[in-house]
Amino acid sequence: MKRGTPRHPKVGRLLRELGLNLRNTATAIGHLELLWHFAAEFAPRGDIGKYDDEQIEGALHWHGKRGKLIQALTTSGWVDAHDQCRLAVHDWREHCDEATRKRLQRAGQDFVDVAVKVTGQRQTELDSVADNGSLPEPEPEPEPEPHTQEPACVRVMPRAADMASNDPPSERFEEAWALWPLKVDRDAAGQAWISTVTRSREEAAFACISRYLASDQVKRAVVSKLAGWLFQQARDGFAGDWPVAMREQSR
Repeated sequence: MKRGTPRHPKVGRLLRELGLNLRNTATAIGHLELLWHFAAEFAPRGDIGKYDDEQIEGALHWHGKRGKLIQALTTSGWVDAHDQCRLAVHDWREHCDEATRKRLQRAGQDFVDVAVKVTGQRQTELDSVADNGSLPEPEPEPEPEPHTQEPACVRVMPRAADMASNDPPSERFEEAWALWPLKVDRDAAGQAWISTVTRSREEAAFACISRYLASDQVKRAVVSKLAGWLFQQARDGFAGDWPVAMREQSR
């Protein structure tokens, strides 16, 4: 995240749109940070609108009314309406990290064209206010060191190819929730399911759940929360395996 973002006027606008106050600034910043990680991993051109609102909000760990966070991000100027990709991260070309730039260069791709935004404007009104001196300009940041790979912290979601529009999120969360022995943080688990399990990954996810539930770890009542478990297993394509319970081995 760029220095100065927490005090940017658009953060205040985002808070108002979400019905929050300044005490919730950390929450708003968290959603923005997750937005940029999501874009870097799954929409490096900035074209996050190739995913539907539910997928994006799941990735941003939004637990409120469906569609409200996307609307707030758009109204406050962090996300732009776009006539080709539906939604684009605002000024992603200027603000993404060096690893994302190099990834696009290697793939022979470019950022989505800001000239074709629905608004036809290069900056939002709030951007102009900041540029006109309402806030002091931050000092230039040092050039980042070259990255040989993208930070591990962004790899908490399935690959973009799995989340394409022709592979929608699985609708079998209730089955998974019924199987899971630790009934904690249902909303977070539901968001994690939407974010990590697509139709093509359902069988792998349920097979992984079965292996985990048959493990010695679960038999000893050492059970992870479903939300965290899903994000962890999605990184490995739901290929995780665990030692089975002793009584299962003796059969």
